[in-house]
Amino acid sequence: MAATGADETEDKDYHRLQELGYQIELRINPAETDHRALVNDVRQMISAVARGIGAADDFGVAHERATELGQKIFKAEWNRVKEEIERP
Repeated sequence: MAATGADETEDKDYHRLQELGYQIELRINPAETDHRALVNDVRQMISAVARGIGAADDFGVAHERATELGQKIFKAEWNRVKEEIERP
């Protein structure tokens, strides 16, 4: 049986989400607890998407945590970069 347009779109979106998850994982510092937690939340989001509509709540919780952690990590990294730039 051929996949419908919706199935193909869902597969494409799921694979794109996986790709983005891998990119995040490659860019984080595995020595940092917050960075590892962010990767874990992204993995949970991907897993929830794979499980389908029944896991929408799980996705939402992981998405919220990932957003908060991402903001915290980006802010800390930005401050670190600014300090390095401002040092004489």
